[in-house]
Amino acid sequence: MSNLKQSKEVVSYLGPNTNLEGDLHSNGDVHVDGKLSGAIVCNGDLILGEGSKVYGQVKAKNVIISGYFKGEIETVDGLEILPTGHVEGDIKGSKLTIQEGGIYKGKVNMDVIESQSIYEGTFQVIRK
Repeated sequence: MSNLKQSKEVVSYLGPNTNLEGDLHSNGDVHVDGKLSGAIVCNGDLILGEGSKVYGQVKAKNVIISGYFKGEIETVDGLEILPTGHVEGDIKGSKLTIQEGGIYKGKVNMDVIESQSIYEGTFQVIRK
């Protein structure tokens, strides 16, 4: 497994040679290195590893992506796209971080209640 989450134990793991079509629900952290088509709902952190390919809807506390994702993401704490990450789709959440090299194409809706500011817009970050 990746060293992305060393401080917490990953509760559920979908390996690199695994394809899943359907919904995945977890009360803890989830790490995906395989292919998944469907919805992921987790009360913990969702980590999409470098070789992952996920298509569908995601609702999670925090999402970290270093693989490929296409669909809709809703987070409580935020989304982080790592240098090898590629995300296409709409995002709802309070925080978006794209590291250099990461790719994002889609619509962002951020409602940050603590700072009383609302931002809605369309972002497109393409690696050249």
